[in-house]
Amino acid sequence: MKALLKSALVALALPLMGEPLPPIEAKLDAQVILQIPIHPKVQTLLYFPEPVAMATGEGVTGGEKEGQVYVQPAQDERVLIVKPLKAEAEVLMHVLVGGEAYVFRLKESERPASVVKFAGKVKFSPAREVSREHLEKSEAIPSEERQLQLARFAQNAEVLKEQLPDDFKDYDSRNFNEIHYGENFSTQLLHIARFPNERTMVIFGTVTNTSSRARRPTALFLEVGGVRRYPLPSHSLVKDTLKPGEQHRSIMVLTGDEDQRPVQLSLENDFKLVF
Repeated sequence: MKALLKSALVALALPLMGEPLPPIEAKLDAQVILQIPIHPKVQTLLYFPEPVAMATGEGVTGGEKEGQVYVQPAQDERVLIVKPLKAEAEVLMHVLVGGEAYVFRLKESERPASVVKFAGKVKFSPAREVSREHLEKSEAIPSEERQLQLARFAQNAEVLKEQLPDDFKDYDSRNFNEIHYGENFSTQLLHIARFPNERTMVIFGTVTNTSSRARRPTALFLEVGGVRRYPLPSHSLVKDTLKPGEQHRSIMVLTGDEDQRPVQLSLENDFKLVF
């Protein structure tokens, strides 16, 4: 009887895994982080529409190093086999497919995915017709889709530079630690990445509410040499309001001035992130 009771207690102490999810289809979207539930007792297959050029991330391993999640390419280059190596594993995996970088959050779950088949990229709305005058003015400005792609490239530059040499041609970057104090907020410029052949700069910084009540940040500008200011897109401040003492990290793309003329700025300039 005692032996039976002991066995029952051991069984209750072990996590019970529910049934794996049936095969599902999902769309690839480079603008969001896709959640993939995984479990140590299940091999999850990720089936992409094109061959996988690279799969990497902190805690992701192919067996050559320690990690939380084992990711193995299959004989079919469009397939990745995923399986966690540790309990409560959770990692961000970056996958390069068809010249685009995608991000997946792999997290242990009692209902893991069995097969996830990706149907392809999310299609963007067709571009609306614009006047010849507007085309001439914005001729050298990359599309919004390309700007978002370059921002993701800048975030993962150390990993992607060797994989995408054409996209990183003449690329350069610089770290900063410039803090600017305003009336209710402080800003800190952290890093600027520059894609000169695309006339695009990606700015990384933080905004902190230094006041005693919740406030909504105003528009940000990149100040150059204490003389010229370039407006940064308002949507870069994702949160509407910040609580007292709360800090928000922003990633902003600068391509042109107020008249949408291309911006070419050397990283040797003195930069500040200001309101």
